[in-house]
Amino acid sequence: LYNFSKQKYPHFILIAKNTEGHRALRELSSIAWLNSYKDRNMERVPVLKKELEMIVNKYPNTLIASCACIGGYLGIKVLDLVKAEKEKNEEEIYKIKVDIDSYIKWCKNVFGEDYYIEMAPGTSKDQKSFNKRIKPIANFYGIKMIVATDAHFLTSENREIHKAFLNSKDGEREVDSFYFDAHLMSDEEAFENLKEFYSKEEFEQMCENSLEIMNKIDDYDLFHNP
Repeated sequence: LYNFSKQKYPHFILIAKNTEGHRALRELSSIAWLNSYKDRNMERVPVLKKELEMIVNKYPNTLIASCACIGGYLGIKVLDLVKAEKEKNEEEIYKIKVDIDSYIKWCKNVFGEDYYIEMAPGTSKDQKSFNKRIKPIANFYGIKMIVATDAHFLTSENREIHKAFLNSKDGEREVDSFYFDAHLMSDEEAFENLKEFYSKEEFEQMCENSLEIMNKIDDYDLFHNP
């Protein structure tokens, strides 16, 4: 039997551009649920890269993708890189950079200009480390950055309610610090959390890139004859 004890489930964001893109998401969801399984008392429904690539080839130019939060593969690897650079572990630095390079090139190959790097205006140590280190990486590969608050609850006042909700569910998970800033923010609050590493102009450009995603999405509905 496979040992899932150290298995990670990196996040990844997919957005449908149109009805065909929504069909692609439904097919991916079906594949994932058909292959779902229990791990650490939680239902797992992962999508494999080869499955995603198959669906994108079947429905080309219908999906927009982003690397997601620091719980995504790129976020995990960038934080590993930050740690290795602090320890001056050259062998590990090289290995992680190869992983990042391979991952970003795969994303660009599959999604082209529809792949974005997401950065959240959070205040945790890990989030700040990612926000600082991801900037030269995005510039090097010429990938547009977007700003997203990863909103799991509405405002900062709802934080304790969200924490209680997570505590009510089975499974091992961090319920406090990881979600500390995971609420909707005003532009002013978001920039206040980012101004240590980004200028006002850079922040506004990331907001523009976020709106660019919205403008790529057609008006469509899901109604049809059965």
